[in-house]
Amino acid sequence: EHVTRRQEYVNRAVSLQWMQCLDSMLTRAKEMDVSWLKLQSVRKLGKEAGIKSLSEIDVMLELFHELGVLVHLTATANLKDIIVTNAQWLVDSISKVIRDGEIHRYSDKEEEEIENAGIMDDVNRLFKNALASRDLFDYFWDRDAVEFLLDLMRRTLLMGDWKFGNEKDLYLIPSMLTDVDPNGWSNTQLDEKKLYQCWFEPSIGFLPIGVFERLICLAIAHSANTFDSTENIKEPILRKNFNRVWFGPDCEVILESKHGSDSQADMIMMSLDNPERAQRVFTVIVSMLQKVTADFTVNSFDWNIFVDSDAESRERIPLRVARKRKTKPWFSEKKKTQELIPDMANVNLGSFLDSL
Repeated sequence: EHVTRRQEYVNRAVSLQWMQCLDSMLTRAKEMDVSWLKLQSVRKLGKEAGIKSLSEIDVMLELFHELGVLVHLTATANLKDIIVTNAQWLVDSISKVIRDGEIHRYSDKEEEEIENAGIMDDVNRLFKNALASRDLFDYFWDRDAVEFLLDLMRRTLLMGDWKFGNEKDLYLIPSMLTDVDPNGWSNTQLDEKKLYQCWFEPSIGFLPIGVFERLICLAIAHSANTFDSTENIKEPILRKNFNRVWFGPDCEVILESKHGSDSQADMIMMSLDNPERAQRVFTVIVSMLQKVTADFTVNSFDWNIFVDSDAESRERIPLRVARKRKTKPWFSEKKKTQELIPDMANVNLGSFLDSL
C-alpha cells in the first residue's frame, strides 16, 4: 500500500475532460453490451469530451491502464487498436481455449454446436497435441477481436506460432501439453552418455507456474528460425515436462521440467548432443530464462546454474566454478562465451528472438 501511494500515476491530477471521456467509454460499452471498444471510437469520444489531440488520448489511456481502470496494451498495432473496459472478458475469452479437458468439459449443448460448426477435430487436436487452429479461435472468439487476442497470447507467451509442417495458421499452447505422448516419439532411446547437461534451479526454491511453458514458446520460435528452409526443418517433440527441439539440423536440445522433493529444489534440465554447440545453446537458454523471469514473474529471481563436468561422470559443477576451470564444452580457452543481452525486461519479443 505504501509503495502504491508513492507511484507517480496514483497522485497525478486527472482533467475533467479525461474523466468525461472515461465515463463515456464505460457507458458506450455498457449500452452496446460489449467489453471492449475500438481505438477509433475512443478517439471520437475523446474529441466530444474536449480532448484536442490524439497524443493526449494516448497519454490518458496509458494512465487509466496503469490505474487498472481499463486495459490498453500497445506492443503491437492489433493490441493498441482495442481498449478493454472489462478485464474479466479477457479471462473468459482465453479460458474458452486454455482449459482442462477433464475438469472443464464442454456441455452436451456446446459439443453439439462445435460438431455442427465442423471444428470437433480441431478441438480434439488441441487437447491431444496442444495445437490450435485459426478456425478454432474464429469460432470461440469475437471475430473482430481475434487478432487482438492472438497478439495478446503471443506477447504474454501463452501461445507460439507453429511453423512446422505444411498446415498454416497453427499455434502451440504449451499449457495444454499433457504427459501422454500421442505419437510415442519422446520415448525414443537416448544414450545419456552422449548428452551434455546443465541444470537451472530457481533461487526461490520452486518453479513458478508458467515459466517452463513460456520457455518452450521461446524455444520453438528459435528452433524454427535456425533452419534455412521449411523442407529440412525438424519438428519438436513435446510433452508437458519433456521436450525435444532442434536448434539447427545438427543440434538436438532436450528441455525437462523436474519438480523436486523436500531435499531437492525444482529445476529445469537442459541436455544436448552436440558439444560444438554447447556454448551457444547455453547462452540462448540462459537468455530465454532471464527474459521470462524479467517479464512474467511478480518477483524476479535469480537462477542457480550447474553444468556437468563431462558426459561420463555427471558431476554437477556450479557455473562460477565451471567458468573458472574453463570446463568443456561449456567454456573454452580459445573461444569466448557470447555475452548475454544485458537487459531482458520489456525487450520487444521479435527483437529478442532476432538477437539470439
